[in-house]
Amino acid sequence: MKARLAATIDLGERCALQVAELDGRIFVVTRGALHAVAGGALAPVIEPIDVVDLSGGLVLTPHELVEIGGARRALPPLDGAEPKALIALPDGAIIAVCHPQDQTAAAVMRLDRNGRVIWRNATPPPPVLMQTTTRRLSDGVETPGKPLVATQWTIFRSDVCLSGDRVLAVFADMPRTGIGVGYGLDVATGAVVYTTPPAPYGELAPGPIDGQFLVGMQGYGAFSSLLVDRDGDAVARWKSHGKLVLRDPLRVLEMSNVNTAPCHIATLRGDGSVHRGAHLPGYYTSPVLRTRDGAAVFWRDNAVMRASPDGDRIERMLETPATGNAWSAGFAGRAPGRAVLAWSGATEVDGTRVERNRLFVIDLEDHDSTSIASTLLG
Repeated sequence: MKARLAATIDLGERCALQVAELDGRIFVVTRGALHAVAGGALAPVIEPIDVVDLSGGLVLTPHELVEIGGARRALPPLDGAEPKALIALPDGAIIAVCHPQDQTAAAVMRLDRNGRVIWRNATPPPPVLMQTTTRRLSDGVETPGKPLVATQWTIFRSDVCLSGDRVLAVFADMPRTGIGVGYGLDVATGAVVYTTPPAPYGELAPGPIDGQFLVGMQGYGAFSSLLVDRDGDAVARWKSHGKLVLRDPLRVLEMSNVNTAPCHIATLRGDGSVHRGAHLPGYYTSPVLRTRDGAAVFWRDNAVMRASPDGDRIERMLETPATGNAWSAGFAGRAPGRAVLAWSGATEVDGTRVERNRLFVIDLEDHDSTSIASTLLG
């Protein structure tokens, strides 16, 4: 496969908040509008609109659910809670909400096509997130310390995941501690089937069987992944954490925020062992695009990369400017086909450094190649 820069779209002061591929079209959310990528330009789809999240053909705003090219439905009364995350369903949507002052108002709800509530279930924090300990210097004896309690209970768009008849929503004490709890709910009834123990949760993805979830943990010494079944039981555990590439076999692009820890393309085996393939430089990693032959295309370490179907080889297909920062979640499209990468960085204009936001429109061509294809000029 080869990668070629097809166009650069200058966003100026606008920042791409979300990039998504829906039914062969690539959509870009900026503050106040929803756009579609049309060739080498952006075409407004809905504006003005304050987008919270985009999923399937639905747009979530603070007050409405909006169908792309269709109806606008008012959200039900939220009593001061704010919508934070969306999962589009064929007959409606699941949204997660939280309240900036009232932690007990956190909830997950399912809405029908008209925005009416089918079910709503509270997802408040536990009374104690973690029991801390103190160690006496004189004799090394540990004694209970002050219990760690949540002061902010929130959720982000990447922290809600659907797998078969289960939805998993991870709320966390952010940004103070990063400790969170996952709530496993039944999609049909909204019943909380299980809660996960408090932990520093990271990447979240559907497991190989519907109803299962791959739940990552990173921080406070944790670097692991659990496979949780539809009843909340951990059926497997691995010493690896990263962004999902394959559901079967489970394969991830490892992400460790410890600089000395090498990262790899890791295959998580059924016996709990980990096969580590190609070495991965860098840390921040985009969503993964799958190719027809099972290869993975993604952005990491200032380059669009391709990992071989077995995960043992990697190539840098397209270098991005090292002087700026790609927004690692801002990568979407199809491979082969067209993808868009959101990027921001400072450039010099008449002797003054100016923040510049751009979209790199990239053609991913289905040709065999093991060479670096080209470079994006900053």
